[in-house]
Amino acid sequence: MNNTPAAPGGLTPIETEYKGYLFRSRLEARWAYYFDLCGIRWQYEVEGFMLSDGQRYLPDFWLPDFNQFVEVKPDSGEDYVNRIGRPSVYMAGKMGEPKDNKLPGECWRPLNIDLNFNMRTYMPDWPYDVDPAYLSDSMRMSLLGVEIDYVGPWKGRGYDHGWQHGVTTCGWPEANKYIYNKSLAGIEDCNEFFALLTDKTAYGTLFETGRASALGKNIVVGIRPVEENAFAADHNWFAAQSASLVIEGATDVEIVSKYADYLRKKYPETKYDVMMRDAAREGVGFRIVIGDPRTMKVNTNLICRELPYNNAAAEAARQYRFGR
Repeated sequence: MNNTPAAPGGLTPIETEYKGYLFRSRLEARWAYYFDLCGIRWQYEVEGFMLSDGQRYLPDFWLPDFNQFVEVKPDSGEDYVNRIGRPSVYMAGKMGEPKDNKLPGECWRPLNIDLNFNMRTYMPDWPYDVDPAYLSDSMRMSLLGVEIDYVGPWKGRGYDHGWQHGVTTCGWPEANKYIYNKSLAGIEDCNEFFALLTDKTAYGTLFETGRASALGKNIVVGIRPVEENAFAADHNWFAAQSASLVIEGATDVEIVSKYADYLRKKYPETKYDVMMRDAAREGVGFRIVIGDPRTMKVNTNLICRELPYNNAAAEAARQYRFGR
């Protein structure tokens, strides 16, 4: 199976010999040389796999000491995160009353502003510990079976009122400022914007939708059928004009389910998605590295152990002259 990475402009990579191996590209050979300089044991194209969806896949490297496969890709300016089928999604919409969202598993909003700060600075009796999983500007999650990078909105926690997008007197000082700024950053970072317009009092959702429209984001909105909720539909028609797609549903769950189907069709899985899932199921890591060791970009959303980085070795690998 030809696993040669596509080069920018359709150029054919140069096959390169190193340590008795004929690499499909010089970029792969540079990574092998870099691994040697760092004392990392490697095996090249050691084994191909029949993935769970029937696709065949031959990873570039196996690193036995790290129990993970590594795939090497050229830095062609392409967005490999989105190429492998996982969109960055901002999901605006009123969640319901705060009392309905006390548990994290019952809330669409996994990004919690409270956990990004030392809350005991503001409230000495703050009872919650920081969860490192929340310390990112995005979170990988499954939306009804579709893998997405959730980038907002953010939320805060109140003592008596559960989870909420805004804050109350039970919250902490200046939380609203952080929630607002983080949410706007999420809108800017997303490539898919979803707005649930099923509540005529979702004023924040209207603002978020306007912001997304001004930034030229792809917008999908969910509404009730007009005959079932004419008042809300009539009042949200203006915001719905910004959407590339309007989804109707009798319930919020039905709307979100249809939206998940939309994402599933728009971002079909590739062999990298399936390999990642299959490898994780077996307790094995999988990582994509982009570019040479000196300028590499790493798809940090993939489940893997961190590789050591040696700047001197990376520079040496970049300048090394191969015999062929």
